[in-house]
Amino acid sequence: MARFERVIVEGNEYYNCTFENCVMVISGADGKGAMVGNRFGAGITWTFEGAARRTLEYLNAMYHGFGDAGREQVEEIFATIRRSKPR
Repeated sequence: MARFERVIVEGNEYYNCTFENCVMVISGADGKGAMVGNRFGAGITWTFEGAARRTLEYLNAMYHGFGDAGREQVEEIFATIRRSKPR
């Protein structure tokens, strides 16, 4: 079994990199960084830890547990993401 490198996104800067066979880690930490002009090849897995994971768990609970209003709210959050540009 191949061992995949963990790439910590927050607090690091990646410019024009090619990522392959690695786990991209998003934690929601207060570390600023940059990801510009990168390419993602085969074998990429994304994982969410810490605050990022808790946020996704809450959105999941909201979507599945708050009825139509919860689903609509989560869909609106994603629509806002689709419309906005990265900072």
